[in-house]
Amino acid sequence: MVKRIFKYLLSAICACIFISFIILFIAIPFRADTNRLAPIIQKDERFIVNQLAPRLNNINYHDFIVYRKNGTLQVGRVIGEPGQSLAIQKSELYIDNQRVQDPFIKDLGVTSWSSKMLSEQESDIIAPGHYIVMNQFTRTTTAEPFGTVDKNDIIGTILLRYYPFEKITANFED
Repeated sequence: MVKRIFKYLLSAICACIFISFIILFIAIPFRADTNRLAPIIQKDERFIVNQLAPRLNNINYHDFIVYRKNGTLQVGRVIGEPGQSLAIQKSELYIDNQRVQDPFIKDLGVTSWSSKMLSEQESDIIAPGHYIVMNQFTRTTTAEPFGTVDKNDIIGTILLRYYPFEKITANFED
C-alpha cells in the first residue's frame, strides 16, 4: 500500500515539474483585454503564447505577438522586422520598397505613413532588435496604430486560441 502511494506521489511530482517547465520556458496562457485587434482578437479570448519564438529569433511578418509596454501586456501584429524599411502610400504597405498585400492596412484608413514617423525610430530602417507592430485594426484619434517593440519586451508569439471553444484556431489571418 505504501509503495503504491509513493508511486502515485512520485508521478504527481514529476507531472508538476514538467508542467512548471513548460509554463516557465515554452508556453503560457494569455487573455486579451481589449478589442483593438477585432475581429481577429477580441476581448476575453484566451490564447497559448509560444515563449520560444523570441529566444530563437523566430518572429516574422504577420505574427501576433504579446509584449510588455508600460507595465502591461499588449498584443500586436508584426508588420516590420529589424533591418527593413516600412512605408504606407495610398493605403498600400511597402516593405523595403516592395508592395505587400495587407488587407488590414486598407481597413485602418492610413493613406500615408513611414516608419521614421515613430518617435523611437531614427531612420527609415528598423533598428536591430526592434519590430514594428500594428496595435489596432481600426483608426482612432486617441492611439497611434503602429509602434516599435524591443525584442527584449516580447513575451512570445500567439500560437493557439483556445477560448471561446467554438473559435479554437492556430490560423489568425482568415
